[in-house]
Amino acid sequence: MSPAVHPPVPRLCLRVGAAGHRWDRLPAQAAGPVTARATEVLAALEADVTALCDAPGCPDGPPLFRIISPLAEGADRLLAAAALARGWELQAVLPFPAAEYERDFPDPSSREEFRALLARATAVQVLDATRPEEAPYARLGDALPRHADLLLVVWDGAPARGPGGTPE
Repeated sequence: MSPAVHPPVPRLCLRVGAAGHRWDRLPAQAAGPVTARATEVLAALEADVTALCDAPGCPDGPPLFRIISPLAEGADRLLAAAALARGWELQAVLPFPAAEYERDFPDPSSREEFRALLARATAVQVLDATRPEEAPYARLGDALPRHADLLLVVWDGAPARGPGGTPE
C-alpha cells in the first residue's frame, strides 16, 4: 500500500501593490532615490516574511514575493523594476487593454518600456473600463488594493488632480 498523495502545501506569498505619481508629478531626478528607497523597503519586507517562514507550522519552501503594478510611467514602473531586480514576480492590473493603454504613453521609448515590463508579467488583469471622465483610473485605484496585502505608494503629499489620482 502506497502512502496517500497530497497536493503541495501552499507557500507563503506577499503581494505588494505598486502605485504612485507619473513623471508630470514625479521629477526625473527622483528616479534614483525612489528606486533606492523602494529597494530598501522590498529587502526589509523580504527579511520579515522570510523570518515568518522559520516559524513552526510554516509551509516548506521559500516565500513568494509578488509586485502588482498598473505599469504607468513613473513610480509604477520604478517600483516594478526594483522588485523584478530582486527576483520578485510581476503581475499587472491595467485600466484598459494594452493597446489602448499605450495611448497614454506618447513617447515611443515609454511604450517600449511598458511592453517590456508587460512581457515579464506572469498574469495580467484588464479592467472593464472606458475613458469617459477618467473613471477608469478611479476603478484602477479601487482594484489594486484588492490584489495586494499592502501598498507601496510614491506620493508627493499634494491632493489629487482628478479621479483616480495617487492620493485617492
